[in-house]
Amino acid sequence: MRIAVIGAGSLGIVIGGLLARAGRDVELVAHRQESVDALNSQGAVITGALEAVIPVTAVTPAQLHGTYDRVLLLTKLDATRQALAELSSHLNADSLVCTLQNGMPEELVAEAVGKQRTAGGVVLIGAARQGPNVSRLTSKTEMLAHAFEIGELDGRATPRITELAETLSAVGGCHVVPNLLDIRWAKLLINTSVGAMTAVFGSGNKTIMETPEALALTIRAADETIRVAHAAGCKLAPLQELDMEVLAIPAGPEGGRPEDRFALFREYFLPWGETRSSMHQDLAAGRRTEVRLLNGYVAAKGRELDVATPVNDFVMRVVTDAEAAGRVPTMAESLARAKQELTQ
Repeated sequence: MRIAVIGAGSLGIVIGGLLARAGRDVELVAHRQESVDALNSQGAVITGALEAVIPVTAVTPAQLHGTYDRVLLLTKLDATRQALAELSSHLNADSLVCTLQNGMPEELVAEAVGKQRTAGGVVLIGAARQGPNVSRLTSKTEMLAHAFEIGELDGRATPRITELAETLSAVGGCHVVPNLLDIRWAKLLINTSVGAMTAVFGSGNKTIMETPEALALTIRAADETIRVAHAAGCKLAPLQELDMEVLAIPAGPEGGRPEDRFALFREYFLPWGETRSSMHQDLAAGRRTEVRLLNGYVAAKGRELDVATPVNDFVMRVVTDAEAAGRVPTMAESLARAKQELTQ
């Protein structure tokens, strides 16, 4: 079975490398020749919670050859159309493209390659790219036991999705789920709150959890995402056996308070340490972020469903302004701006 990992970034290096170590026939696909050359000559170098140097095969999209039976799509969301166009002639009738991207990409993938060749899932471990062929695994080792949740679009536990889960088990625990959309909303909550705030505040996760004003905004962003999901007819699925629904701000006679969820957020997310999201990493590297397809998606869906999303709107403004300025904002700057722009 030939496997292509499309997007040899922080997670692509880890996933592709560990699949290669398990003896899988896998190719890592990257646009930058520098990355391809480093991966081929020096291997996939994994540091952090796991230390390994693994020989791999890497190619550019122009070097794709033959057809691939399984494709793991790990590009940035705004690169999806281009990646699928480059891949289209390298799929066979039984190929399966499993998007492991952030956001809600399954509809776009299915449109490009056909619903019958599309599956999806979420990655529940974190990594940070340290070089063209180097990635630091930022999640604690124990988190590898529950690294992926994947599923078919129709929720069936088919032989092919079960086989793919077994393949991914070379990287970490992989579970087949019947409720892919609910899983997507649960991961989107992470992206739009805990993840996005590392970009908004220019800080690691632990610092945000320990800063009450920043944590309050994180909780408000999560609460908005939950309310939009409910309005869309979805219920957030558990992630890594953690109930994501209970992260909503509890209702009260005068409205709930973010402070009512401080303890729970710290229980859930302090174990992540000073993790910084891909959104933060992109800002720091001067790259365009995925904020428009994450917080922007929630805000647009909220307008469609008449659910207010002031904090997600705020995140959009801060991050897009930071992109234009070419630098990551500081905690002090963003807290001062929030005080000006948001009604507490």
